Amino acid sequence: GFMIKVAAPSTLLYPEPSAKKAAYLEVNEPLPGGVDPWKYEFSGTVTAQVFLNGEAIGSEDDLLMAYVGDEFRGAIGGMYFDPADAYAYQVLIYSNMSEGEEVSFKYYHAASGKTYDCAETLEFRSDMIVADARQAFALNLDNAVGIDGKLMDRSTRMNTYPNPFRDNLRIDITVQEETHMQI
Repeated sequence: GFMIKVAAPSTLLYPEPSAKKAAYLEVNEPLPGGVDPWKYEFSGTVTAQVFLNGEAIGSEDDLLMAYVGDEFRGAIGGMYFDPADAYAYQVLIYSNMSEGEEVSFKYYHAASGKTYDCAETLEFRSDMIVADARQAFALNLDNAVGIDGKLMDRSTRMNTYPNPFRDNLRIDITVQEETHMQI
């Protein structure tokens, strides 16, 4: 976090929004204006990397947005992380429940001007720290999710957390019909 002291009333704009992001904010109504953190008691952090058709994507103009249902709970632009040679998105997510809310993600891809629903979700927990820039939480924009080389439709989901983990790892799998699986 940052602390700043000013001698007179002023406005701090940090970082300055890019031209593409500013244009998107003006033209596209669906993007929420922001989250008022004072309305929420709890918060947690997710560091994610975004994939489209199996390729890592990202830019400073792209946005990762977190939702609980239709309620906007956080957003962040891309930040290039040199050691991983990839863009990472470290989003702070807010809630009034200490645990249990399902968080979903949307991704605005500035180069295409499209907003995508991400296939993955996760369960909110107060003070959670999910992943880091070296081993980020993977969010896929694909229309299909692959498991063991077989393509499944988007209703098939597999989430693991926390990532990284120490003693316990939780694996949630959602499928539409009874089937045999190997993990």
